[in-house]
Amino acid sequence: MITPDLGRPDAADETQLGREPAAGEESVTPEPVDPAAAPGRLDPAPDGAGLRFSRPGGPIVVVCGLHGGAGASTLAYGLAAQAAHESPATILLCETDAAAGDVAALAGVTSPFSLSELAGEFVAGRSPAGGTLARAGKLRVIAAAPAVAPAVDDSAVTALMTAARRRHGLTVIDAGTARAPLTRELLRIATHVIWVTVARPGAAERARALLAGRLVPALAARQALVVRGVRRAGRAGVREQAAELRQLAEDCCERLVLVADSPGVSGAHVELGERRMLAALTALAGFFDDPGQG
Repeated sequence: MITPDLGRPDAADETQLGREPAAGEESVTPEPVDPAAAPGRLDPAPDGAGLRFSRPGGPIVVVCGLHGGAGASTLAYGLAAQAAHESPATILLCETDAAAGDVAALAGVTSPFSLSELAGEFVAGRSPAGGTLARAGKLRVIAAAPAVAPAVDDSAVTALMTAARRRHGLTVIDAGTARAPLTRELLRIATHVIWVTVARPGAAERARALLAGRLVPALAARQALVVRGVRRAGRAGVREQAAELRQLAEDCCERLVLVADSPGVSGAHVELGERRMLAALTALAGFFDDPGQG
């Protein structure tokens, strides 16, 4: 198996091939992830959301919808793109669902291989032809055009992501929903998990059942809950729903972020400077602080 090489953080060529490390070069063979470690984060930039990462080895974040259509891809892209805008370290965004194509559409680029295809290339001992990554500005992207995913052992993907973490200030994975076996494996290696749901009747009850059920493994990662589509609590039903979601977050997560819908943020388009998106990302930025630092 070729050691995954996703490019050094200061490399001029963002699409280096997978290869064996040269003599004297540090290997990037996967090693266990310490979920408590989240190096590289700096104080907020004056005009940013505070998603500034200074060196490789930073958090590996799994963004997972509690149901289909929750907006996990939109949030994952917004988080990674804003971090890339603010950070001196390189930021990586990946999509697990080879058939989706959501991240590629949002980023406006397609990588030569999907995440599962790339893992398969390394397992087979091949140096991927045409490079491993795409680049959207400063953001590195592994998200191909929609295609049927090859049969690859999930452990090959988690090994690739563990190795990738060592090369990037922040690694963000759009993991779809917890129904997929690969998502459950990625949840095990994450340092941070962001659950995403839509504010609608019964959302808290369904989310609680999923998080307490067998689909979600025991997690060492820090967890946050992002709720989209929040409206003003002017009606009793809306107030009750908000209270249920807050209680869910207190029971299961460290942070609750409520996001109002905005025309600048949709499933097909994200404006990073849009006020509501920036507010949500600013609220999430504190999630990457060490526990107890506020």
